[in-house]
Amino acid sequence: MMSHFQSYKVSFEKISLYLKLFVFLLMSVSVSVLILFIFHSSDARFEKILKARSLEAQKTIDAFLNHTEHEFQRLADVFFTDERLIEALEHRDRELVYKMMHPLYMKYEKQDSYLNNIHIVLKDKTSFLNVKHNRAEVTYSTEQEILSVAAIDTNSLKSGFEECSHGYFYKIVYPVKNAQNELLGVVEFTFTIENILEDMKNHYGYEMAFLYQRKESAETDKLYKLLYSTSADIFTNFAKNLNIKSITEYQKVYYGVSALNFYDMKNNFQIIVLSDITELMQVEKEYIRNLITIFLFVAVAVIVLLFYIINYYLQKIKAKEQETLEKTEELYFKSRHNHLTSLPSMSVLNEKMNISEDYTVIMLDMDNIAIYNTTYGNEIVDMFIKKAALCLQNNLPSNAALYHLRADEFVIILSKPTKSQARDLAYQIKSYFENTPLQVKSITTHINFSFGISQFSTSSKLNAFTKANIALVEAKHRGRSLILEFEASMSDFSSYTQLAHSIELLQKYIEEDRLVPFYQAIVDTKTQQIVKYEVLARIKDGDRFLSPHEFLRAVELTGLMTAITKQMIQKSFIYFAGTNINFSINITKNDFLEKNLIKFLEYKCQIYNIKPEQVTLEILENIALEGNAQEIIDQITVLANAGYIIAIDDFGVESSNISRLSDLNANFIKIDGSFIKDIDVNKKHYKIVESLVYMAKKLDIKVIAEYVHSESVYNVVKELDIDYSQGFYFSEPKIGIDGL
Repeated sequence: MMSHFQSYKVSFEKISLYLKLFVFLLMSVSVSVLILFIFHSSDARFEKILKARSLEAQKTIDAFLNHTEHEFQRLADVFFTDERLIEALEHRDRELVYKMMHPLYMKYEKQDSYLNNIHIVLKDKTSFLNVKHNRAEVTYSTEQEILSVAAIDTNSLKSGFEECSHGYFYKIVYPVKNAQNELLGVVEFTFTIENILEDMKNHYGYEMAFLYQRKESAETDKLYKLLYSTSADIFTNFAKNLNIKSITEYQKVYYGVSALNFYDMKNNFQIIVLSDITELMQVEKEYIRNLITIFLFVAVAVIVLLFYIINYYLQKIKAKEQETLEKTEELYFKSRHNHLTSLPSMSVLNEKMNISEDYTVIMLDMDNIAIYNTTYGNEIVDMFIKKAALCLQNNLPSNAALYHLRADEFVIILSKPTKSQARDLAYQIKSYFENTPLQVKSITTHINFSFGISQFSTSSKLNAFTKANIALVEAKHRGRSLILEFEASMSDFSSYTQLAHSIELLQKYIEEDRLVPFYQAIVDTKTQQIVKYEVLARIKDGDRFLSPHEFLRAVELTGLMTAITKQMIQKSFIYFAGTNINFSINITKNDFLEKNLIKFLEYKCQIYNIKPEQVTLEILENIALEGNAQEIIDQITVLANAGYIIAIDDFGVESSNISRLSDLNANFIKIDGSFIKDIDVNKKHYKIVESLVYMAKKLDIKVIAEYVHSESVYNVVKELDIDYSQGFYFSEPKIGIDGL
């Protein structure tokens, strides 16, 4: 049992460790997942903000370009409302046109620095005047001036981005017409992109750069250098690598990056917009840090709390399990040791004899225990027995073990004894108790023992314990306080041999669980309705069942009476579990002397949902005549107060003590079958039963007649007004009850 408890402790500690590791791992994973979720949520929020800013930038640029378009439409109207200018243009007088337009250009160029140039193209698609430089574009190509050609071809306004030989520009192209609404040509207003981006930054707070989706070449590389030579390095890096990220860091400044798609007449291109979000990032980082800190604090607190709760409940479970183990060990110990002296009992003795072949058995029995009980009472006698057991223990050699079988019976097992050691030890013990009085409280007396000795032998059909018991019985028969070794010539050896055979069979049947409860109905004599069942012990032997008279002597000799009673209680309680059926069980003196019958019944009632009122305990009337009767009566009183029904079995066989019926709290008396079975023809038995019934009626005690085996017997029982009847006339004992 102890090794099992140690393994349980190791297992419990492992479970505790694994549970804590599991909780810690679960919380760690949860924290990691939540932190990732926080970062993901933060990225999603940034993405949403950047998308909003990107859309805002797109709208701002569109509005800016629309505004610019309208502004320079107004400027074109101012330039070409002068009839002299239109006439000069019709006559292709470049100097006059230049003289009239240049002052206006200078004026607007100062007001709007991003106006780079004004260029006039005639309807035959030839360059007429570059107002900024006062020259004609002699290298003019229609492949380059796509917007102007489109405006001439469609006679309508055109605007957009266009790549020229020395850069990328934004142009607004307006048709120029005479008074007869005839197309003379178009005027181009050209704006440098750097100036536009600078204006966007100054007026709207947007950092921007253009990206051209062209294949890498020396020409485009040169173009990039040209376009971004005045911009920050970050724009150049973006332009060179075309690497657009939603958030980027440059010199400890965070930028939100968005890309806006635009289209010219030939190629696609993009504008990247950078928004300074350093402050927003700092706030977001602080928010994330605070959120993670709070969550980690909460997680640690939760882990600590969970560990505390786990430890608390694990300790409670551990304490409960330890308490259960301790109780189990205690019950296990009690089941194998005598309750009075704590010495090993019969079950331990059997184990000892089964594993050894070189031993001698000395069986001791205290003489005149009944007299001591009568003289001093149970409590004092128990003290003497405990003291005698201690003295026996102190007188044993190193190769001896002491066992306490019953109240006044002990067994000594000598392992590998010398030739005369057993007899010498018996005489030593006998001499010790003859010369050493025992004192309990103020009472001093001598205790005497009778001894039976037997040595193990493989040639004998009887085991050493049985032979020692035979020798002890012979010693007590010859006059008590004697020491006898077993001899084959002892009186009634043949009956002992048969008894030994019965004992062997009994032990085998008990080991193989062949003990079977039978049930016999007890009926109301008047109505013949079943009121309860008596539980009767049977042993299955092949195809037949042995009745108690075939094994009862062997049971008494081996000390298995209490074990059989408990098995009958266990099996019948299982059978009647959860029902309202009443039943009765036979209880012996030994069951009371064990002193655990009350707790055993209480425990079984709780497990199998049996009410005490359902259970009748049948006891023999001679229990009340023993020297230790008061101890038994006290237990019966406790059982009666708990609700159990008390019945006196085989009443009338012994010298019935009427005054003891009330002491026994008897609810019923069961008249012995020897008086009932011939009551219809035996007048003497009729008179005895009549007297017992009369007495019982006066004491308000119910009467049961057993052995009612015929109609004529039943009629007499009914005539005598006996309350209940039991016998073959109504029902034989059966292995089961119909309908249950």
